[in-house]
Amino acid sequence: LDDIVYRIIDDRKAQMADQQQQQGSAAAIAAGRSSSRSDLLQALLDSTDESFQPMSRSALRDELMTLLVAGQETSAILLGWAAALLAHNPKVQAAAAAEVQQVLAQPSSSSGCRHMTPAPGMISQLPCVTAVVLEALRLYSPTYMV
Repeated sequence: LDDIVYRIIDDRKAQMADQQQQQGSAAAIAAGRSSSRSDLLQALLDSTDESFQPMSRSALRDELMTLLVAGQETSAILLGWAAALLAHNPKVQAAAAAEVQQVLAQPSSSSGCRHMTPAPGMISQLPCVTAVVLEALRLYSPTYMV
């Protein structure tokens, strides 16, 4: 995993160097950022310490690894507790499943029904699923377990 994370960091730094050569480093400095990207890695690459020094390669790796592992672990804990809560309440489980089916099902002229790929914007159409997740967070906050 270290090799993959270091390769991602190195690739991004190379892309940034290429972009600075193409645009001119003065324009990048004037913009206050070294890239047009707005993801977590870019925020870390653009950050500096109190003496205006950028993060070292190993510090970047440490930050990314912490966020990857912590993000995966807390999500897994949350999903486990949500599944346990649903298993103990079959009526809510059926309501949540029906809600997902309704939101993701689309009429199709050839087969009668096809399913859409879930997207983040659909969460507002899933109040029961949202309630289950929020209840799992309330009862079993994963941050206390990590």
